[in-house]
Amino acid sequence: MRVADCMTKDPKTCAPDMLLYEARDIMRAGRFRRLPVMEDDTLVGVVTDRDIRSFLLPDDLPERVKERIDLLKVRRVGDIMTPNPITVGPDASLERASEILRRKKFGGLPVLENGKLVGVISARDVMSGLHEGLGAHRDSFRFTIEISRDKTDALSQFLHILATQQSIILSVLSDFTTGRDRNIIHYSIRVARADPKKLLPFLEDIGVEIVDIITESPSKDL
Repeated sequence: MRVADCMTKDPKTCAPDMLLYEARDIMRAGRFRRLPVMEDDTLVGVVTDRDIRSFLLPDDLPERVKERIDLLKVRRVGDIMTPNPITVGPDASLERASEILRRKKFGGLPVLENGKLVGVISARDVMSGLHEGLGAHRDSFRFTIEISRDKTDALSQFLHILATQQSIILSVLSDFTTGRDRNIIHYSIRVARADPKKLLPFLEDIGVEIVDIITESPSKDL
């Protein structure tokens, strides 16, 4: 999946000369945590709710004092924004966006196309996209199997068997590091419309060892 598939298009923005309380109100109204900062249609920064909270006065401060020194009413976005923010393109993979967010510990990224702001993608958007891409939003079975490296055609045989049984292959993940035996590869294969009982004999015939089979349904509470 691409960033463009999951991002928020045409996001709300603010200007460098906007007062902090105005930017805060925009975020509160839209229930989001960051705003791209635009100047003459050019992205010049990002401001977050955390940036603004750092200027909030203590709750136990008398109101008459707050009214006199409330920084939200005098400071502007340009004073506290992160300038020249890291961005990502709409055609970038979700994995690429996820890696930037993880390494930089960001909550979101502006999305630029040909220098123009076209969206914002948050960590939650990335997680939702990856969740959907893995097929975890559907009722399914997840097979975890072990295949020896010298049985290079076993995986393709298994996938062919799934296809002949009218199963829908939702995702295939591999793990080369599980366990001590580096000659064994673990695969996690998520499948819809599968009958594990019918598949077990086929797996035994092609020499695939089953680690587990888990029935998974999306939580109704999420």
